[in-house]
Amino acid sequence: MRKKSLLCTLVLAWFTAFAALAEGSEVVSILEENFNAFTEGSETAPASTDISSGYTGKLKTTLTGWSGSKVYEAGGSLKIGDNGYLQTANTDMSANGGNLKITFRVKAIDTTGGVIQLLLNSTYSTTATVYVDDNKWTTMEVIVGGGKENGYLRIKPYLMASGMLIDSLKIEASEAFIGAPEATQPTQADGTSFTATWKAVAGATSYMLDVYTKNGSTKEYFLQNEVVSGTTKKVENLDASKKYFFAVRAQKNEYVSNYSNEIRVVKIIRSLNTPVAKEATGITDASFTANWEPVNDAEGYEVALYKAETLKKDSMVNMLHDDFSGFKEGTLSVPSYPSNYSLDDYTSVPGWSGSNTVCANGYFGISPYADQPGYICSPAIDLSKNNGKFKVTMKAACNYYGTYKEDSVKIYIYNGNNEKIDSTTLMVEGRFAEYSFESEKGTGETYIYISYDNKGSYYKFFIDEIAVAQELAAGEVVTSWLGNTDVENVTSYTFEVPFEEGVSYAYYVAAYAPTVGGSTYTGYYITYIYSSNSNKVTVTAPTGINDITGKSGCVKDGAWYTLQGVRLNGKPSHNGIYIFNGKKIAIKNK
Repeated sequence: MRKKSLLCTLVLAWFTAFAALAEGSEVVSILEENFNAFTEGSETAPASTDISSGYTGKLKTTLTGWSGSKVYEAGGSLKIGDNGYLQTANTDMSANGGNLKITFRVKAIDTTGGVIQLLLNSTYSTTATVYVDDNKWTTMEVIVGGGKENGYLRIKPYLMASGMLIDSLKIEASEAFIGAPEATQPTQADGTSFTATWKAVAGATSYMLDVYTKNGSTKEYFLQNEVVSGTTKKVENLDASKKYFFAVRAQKNEYVSNYSNEIRVVKIIRSLNTPVAKEATGITDASFTANWEPVNDAEGYEVALYKAETLKKDSMVNMLHDDFSGFKEGTLSVPSYPSNYSLDDYTSVPGWSGSNTVCANGYFGISPYADQPGYICSPAIDLSKNNGKFKVTMKAACNYYGTYKEDSVKIYIYNGNNEKIDSTTLMVEGRFAEYSFESEKGTGETYIYISYDNKGSYYKFFIDEIAVAQELAAGEVVTSWLGNTDVENVTSYTFEVPFEEGVSYAYYVAAYAPTVGGSTYTGYYITYIYSSNSNKVTVTAPTGINDITGKSGCVKDGAWYTLQGVRLNGKPSHNGIYIFNGKKIAIKNK
């Protein structure tokens, strides 16, 4: 599976920054709310009434001056829907220079977590962002500056399809609350130097920079506590063979913040040479080793493996089949939401993609969101044989928290040029049932694209099992992609695969390396670039035994040997790899 930008993986870790209080520093309590008055519903089943709507909503009548959108009671806590918000009343937040510590407990409803924006005083500018990586209660502590005499705090979740729960909100002010800087990805890095950059912290008078490598969990410092007056520092004379990291702290008089987020420094490159794949070695009846030449600046390689099988008789062949048993979280009544970046972790065949996807134990589906249809797209399938004739069969239903309905689903067929070459509308009726669709537009690179629009009804489309099949003749070769294997900076990889009669394999290699992407609008971040694919290498079974029927010996390393008890057209009784008439001969014990 291709690596994703590290900007995406930020949602797998939340960042919190707070300073240790200096002895004797004053702390002023600005606001504290435990939401105990909101008793309807529960954590697992929040109430369905939006208490922030209208002029007489319970949120406003219970907490004077508070406002929001998509806010629901949850048994002593509040639920905030995705892209909704909870906003405090206008409050004097200017004490101690407006240096604030915001503390709250949060729980994402979905297992995939999400992102929370904190907006202070302005609905248009994000003051801080925190990340939630699961659906467990977590206490967040965030330091921000800029508290005003007539200010407020707005809490807004996004990338949380089912929303979040919030409890125990507290805002305090102290001169000792110095926010940790936000370090940013260097846009100048050539292997021996880079320019460290970070965002300014309100009230900070200077910063302290650490640059280091890592030996296991031990940091080996190149710079430590380097005092910097601004928000950039060029670091030179680095060892190009080492990986460097940096972090920074803010200072204000005697107060020092916690460390910023850690930044990995990567050399900025724009392209990689194409690897050269070499012949396989170590071929046995159960494995072989793929080989390739190294590529400068590559951090690792992806090896794509294919299987080719010659049919012994006319057959209806599943060119793709998945029962989605890899999805184990959630139920139809309480579904879960998988990461679109890691679908290969769940599916039996790699390469699936989708948007607004949903899952339950043994089911993969589509959950349209915010009036936008969702989709699921299959991996690329070679459906060029049999004049492009193929059949799609799936067991599916439309369901909303355990309730079924009749609805329509669109199926589109795309080729490798992203051209829509066929389509149909599938009418789904009631409970799970089998549906099929036939086409004669198959190509060498075909994608099955399933789209569902619930028209705001909250229903979801689930697939229990899907198969794409073709009727093929004896002697035809069926090629299937077995997946991509991500290896580190090495030049070989051993595949454990069985060689059977009529089966061969092939592989090609692509190099990858980290670099810096993004823009001044989205921010800069580590992303990965890939080379073009190498030449493809075919690996055949190490047999050829039947080619020397009647012989009583074989050639090994150019010399002829007579083997006692050997039957060359049966199962030999001697171990080894031999060469006969230029062919590799696998000989193994009975």
